[in-house]
Amino acid sequence: MPPNLSNPCFSADKNALSSLRLQLINADDSCLQGAVSARLMPALFEDSTHQIWSIAYRDLSQKVLKLCQCGEVENAGFWSAMQALFDASLTRDYQALAGAYRYFSRFSVFEVPDLEAISESQESPVRWILTQTVNGKDLCAETVTRDICAQLAAHLDSMHAETGKGVSYLAGALDQSELLPGRVLDVSQFRQKIEAFLNRHPRIRQLRECHPQDFQQIRQQLQCLEWHKIVPMLIDFRWDQLRIDEDGRLYLLDLDAALFAPIEMDWLMLELVLTPQQLEWVMDSYRGTIPRVSQSRELYRALFYAMELLGDQPWAWWASRPIRLP
Repeated sequence: MPPNLSNPCFSADKNALSSLRLQLINADDSCLQGAVSARLMPALFEDSTHQIWSIAYRDLSQKVLKLCQCGEVENAGFWSAMQALFDASLTRDYQALAGAYRYFSRFSVFEVPDLEAISESQESPVRWILTQTVNGKDLCAETVTRDICAQLAAHLDSMHAETGKGVSYLAGALDQSELLPGRVLDVSQFRQKIEAFLNRHPRIRQLRECHPQDFQQIRQQLQCLEWHKIVPMLIDFRWDQLRIDEDGRLYLLDLDAALFAPIEMDWLMLELVLTPQQLEWVMDSYRGTIPRVSQSRELYRALFYAMELLGDQPWAWWASRPIRLP
């Protein structure tokens, strides 16, 4: 998706801190105590969940503020689909995102920025996360090496060693027993969620009308849907969500869309995101057993298509992506 340059605060001018204070005028603004300057960083995608601000403080510290207009974001295509499929609500669950930071800090081989604070107001539509600044360079697909792919494989090994009880939004839970009843879905409940989603989503309706044979295959895969195991995953993983520091350590920067989900979904997402060479390197270093995904590929690709996981490409684009996994 194209860079987002439409934000009126997209600059590092002297008025940026004042503009930020205005956004927080009716919200928790404790993140700005002692702040002396602010700079809005460019958003990589127009539908990014957060504005990313670099904040300088009076004590000479530098921190990263991730600012979210929850009401606006939840109406966007991706988060609307997240709520329909996984019962993930930023407005309801935002403060629980601290749990995702704890979870990945504990279980992932990747580093996670230290969480300094998270907004406490449950009512405000403007919410935020304050983290340490991680100096380094954001990755892009063109600069990914075999060693970086080996580190991704090690991350997957650590994630896939964990087992969830069912499909759910990860935020807030080091243990799924912390989640309310009904928010952890077994396979039958997940099928029902997907069925309702397929029946009402406008992009799926377009798929059904223009590609009826593909839609029939998707429905058949849904009826037979099973999973090997439930694992923690980042459904919107991209290389630019990782930053590498001068010592070669990789940091996960975006944990908003962490889920407990079928391992098949994780691998089918990676099949789309990674280049053939990158996927080969990851598979070479991965120590676990890669499940067979052919019986759910079109179904999960249809969900990714509706969520606009890689942009708003037509279904024909998604259906024609190379098949690299058994």
